[in-house]
Amino acid sequence: ATVAALAGAATAAMPALAAGDEAAARAILDTARDPAKRVSIIYAVPPFDARAAGNGARAAANLAIAVRREQAAAALYVLPTEANVNGARDMGIDPLRGPGGVVPAAAGMTFDAMIDAATAGTLKAMIVVGDNPPMFAPGRARIEQALAALDLLVVIDGLATDTAKAAHAVFADVPSYAKTGTYTNADRRVSRLHAALSALGDARPALLALTDLANAMSGAGTWTYAYPDAVTDEIAATVAGYAPFHAARAVWSKTRVAAETTRSEQQPVAAPAAAPAAGELLLTTHRALFTSLEGASVHAADADKLHREDFVELHPSDAAALRLRDEDEVRLRTSHGELALRVRVTDRVLEGVAFVPSYYGGGAITRLLGPDGAPVPVTAQVAALA
Repeated sequence: ATVAALAGAATAAMPALAAGDEAAARAILDTARDPAKRVSIIYAVPPFDARAAGNGARAAANLAIAVRREQAAAALYVLPTEANVNGARDMGIDPLRGPGGVVPAAAGMTFDAMIDAATAGTLKAMIVVGDNPPMFAPGRARIEQALAALDLLVVIDGLATDTAKAAHAVFADVPSYAKTGTYTNADRRVSRLHAALSALGDARPALLALTDLANAMSGAGTWTYAYPDAVTDEIAATVAGYAPFHAARAVWSKTRVAAETTRSEQQPVAAPAAAPAAGELLLTTHRALFTSLEGASVHAADADKLHREDFVELHPSDAAALRLRDEDEVRLRTSHGELALRVRVTDRVLEGVAFVPSYYGGGAITRLLGPDGAPVPVTAQVAALA
């Protein structure tokens, strides 16, 4: 590995490094050459843009290969936007990969395929468990149209989200700290979770609601899960790599999920999207620190009690060009929609970029994004807020 090669990998992984990429590459290389130290590459996936997430993951993997070679797989940590995504994928939630990564005989439907089928009327019913697509999926108008077209929408959730409000039937779920189960983290270690709170009111763990629904549709005895430990034991018995993690296991988080042998091979990374045209900014988003997910999901007025994220952040040079100052009211427009909010001038964002926190307004940013979630050109115009 050379500084030049690492700088190229770093630039592909993190274009925002700009002039600092060579210095960052040199720091990584110096650490990698020290036998007393180890380098790990940690990549946080963007919440909406699947193309950028794939490119970023490939670039991060290339960087890991450059500095750790045969240990690259153990040095790379990809952090999804939600907890336990690795565990869910291992259980076969990916429609192209069954439990344990086994390719199924017939592929399932991707999220986009389900949305398209619901809109077309060929998918008649949907069960949504602990999710709120209008808040977390780009192209909000398209998502809302698809959910409204369903003959039956069943939601299992502990919050009165926009999806729950659109449902024909809602089953009250319990929060994560009232559930028993497991999490698989980015290090491929499995952690045991025990319920710390009893269910309130008519709420029940989603497992029990799903079990009752399955038995009601297909006849009694279709599912026989009376307690989460039954699922844990079935996973240990049937999912490749999870054999050590049976319910009676005494010690957790010490053993990693057994992984298949991997080979390190660098992958091509696509070029970043073209810069926006004159007079436009590049709209970006991500989760910030101060807004409660639960509060934002139900549009609570105090989701961000101090209103620290009720802003679009603009670079000082862009704000000056638009004659905008802190607290000015502005209307953002893209080809997909518009959003009115206030301005915060800060050098935390790059020149040419407009940043809106993804939880603001209960995921209001999704109305400005296309179905692929990619950053889009946006215009900012001074306008009185309604």
